[in-house]
Amino acid sequence: MTCRWNRVVFYAIYDFEGTSRLADLAIDDELARARLWPGVVPASKWVVVEGHPGPQKDWHGSGDPGLSVVVEGSWEIEAGSGERRELVKGDVLLLLDHVGQGHRSRVTSAGPVRVLGVLVPEEAAQDLRRFVLDHVSRPRAGASEARP
Repeated sequence: MTCRWNRVVFYAIYDFEGTSRLADLAIDDELARARLWPGVVPASKWVVVEGHPGPQKDWHGSGDPGLSVVVEGSWEIEAGSGERRELVKGDVLLLLDHVGQGHRSRVTSAGPVRVLGVLVPEEAAQDLRRFVLDHVSRPRAGASEARP
């Protein structure tokens, strides 16, 4: 069986001032070579979440760090920096904003969006945060991004 991923969107707070940012990093050889965990990391829990079209949800954190896989529909996520991404079926989001400002979100599909969440322990989230910080470009000092 072959698993084909669209993309992975890493979502992380990486400026250490509480402003969330979005970073894209494809699942490729670089990620495979990173070997973030020398073995299997147990999930702390899993959940299926369903959202419905309507107004944008106000700022909120992810609750727990983990992976979010879009199973059906689509939704948009906005980071504190003003960056936005639309996530569609097959997209994977790494949620590391369980502290700080968090994000805003809204369903963009005509019908509901369903997401499978696999939550990880904080120790695993720290490893993932370090990986993201090492593999994304950081904003220039003093640079600001206006929210649309």
